Amino acid sequence: MSIEPEVTIARKKDGLRLTSSNDVFVVEPLFQTHGSMEFYRGYIQPLGQYFSEAHQHGVIEYVTVMAGRLTVEVDGNTYHLDEHDSIRFRADRSHKYVNPSETLTILHFVISYNNR
Repeated sequence: MSIEPEVTIARKKDGLRLTSSNDVFVVEPLFQTHGSMEFYRGYIQPLGQYFSEAHQHGVIEYVTVMAGRLTVEVDGNTYHLDEHDSIRFRADRSHKYVNPSETLTILHFVISYNNR
């Protein structure tokens, strides 16, 4: 008899939604925090932007554009991403996400806490 590993499915319709104060930025946690990583699905409304304060020291963000376009600003530098492009950066500094288009941008986030 083989034992199957535990399987968890994160269904969009059942998930928690966290929104910015102006509803421009929405994130949906995909799974309970697992060790030192968090997984999110995110949305930025057309022509919207979201400013994030610096996270704790050692935090790394990995962001993939699943649909649409994204501009990320970190340390005064601007990075332009198209659909299926990904970026990794130290998030222990302030950063900003901008949707430069007139369509919804859908993102996948992985946040790594190296110092946990």
